[in-house]
Amino acid sequence: MLDIENSRVEISPKNIKFLSFEYLDKFHFHFVHKSNNLSHIELLNQLIQVNRNLRFTLNLSLRHLADYIRINNPDLIVDKINVRIKRISKYTNISDVLLVSGNGSKIFTHDIINRIKSNIPIGVAYNPFFNKEYERYKLELKLSNPHVRYIYFQVGEDINVIKDEILFIKERYHQINIVLSIIFPTPSFFAKFRFRPWKHVLLSKRYLIDFEYSNSIFLRQIEFCIDQKIQFILVGDLRDIIKHFVSSKKCKN
Repeated sequence: MLDIENSRVEISPKNIKFLSFEYLDKFHFHFVHKSNNLSHIELLNQLIQVNRNLRFTLNLSLRHLADYIRINNPDLIVDKINVRIKRISKYTNISDVLLVSGNGSKIFTHDIINRIKSNIPIGVAYNPFFNKEYERYKLELKLSNPHVRYIYFQVGEDINVIKDEILFIKERYHQINIVLSIIFPTPSFFAKFRFRPWKHVLLSKRYLIDFEYSNSIFLRQIEFCIDQKIQFILVGDLRDIIKHFVSSKKCKN
């Protein structure tokens, strides 16, 4: 079984209540931003007060941030983001910030990202599974900002697409890091996904209903990351990820 200690795990204020405090410092968490407020930053601050060893990547959704401050003026959004990142950089527990557009966003993310200033690394999202040529075009614009240090791959099924795009990025952008987002497959997660699919995330019907097939995809993607020394984030039902971690630890002891 996969030992996911020290792996990155996606987490939100909604599902962190299922996480026992004894496991909090075993992972590097990607704290997602899925509501029109900054409650995830407030919760993160509370967690840091409890445990100074916690490690986080903080996500900022431009759509939710714009809705929160109730403005659509790009100049004001840039100012707000720069102020927020400056405050975030004071947390030693936060290693980097991931900027995403957010579902349904009408904001041109790449235009805003080009004007962001930061003294901590910034990550940008990339979805090679959806309109690849346009995604490459946007990626080039995003990477013109010298503060952008890594690319976050959206979840996807086709390992060949992943390999091709990583090769493309490594050949063209030599200094940029890559973080691959990988679904931790469970029946409960796929049931939720089928009921409420994610916009611009393309997963086959077989992948969503054939657990043996989706698990084989998961293992191939993990093996590829380990072989290529690429960081990865586990995305899925947090309770199932923790159960897997606990089970792996027991098998080793």
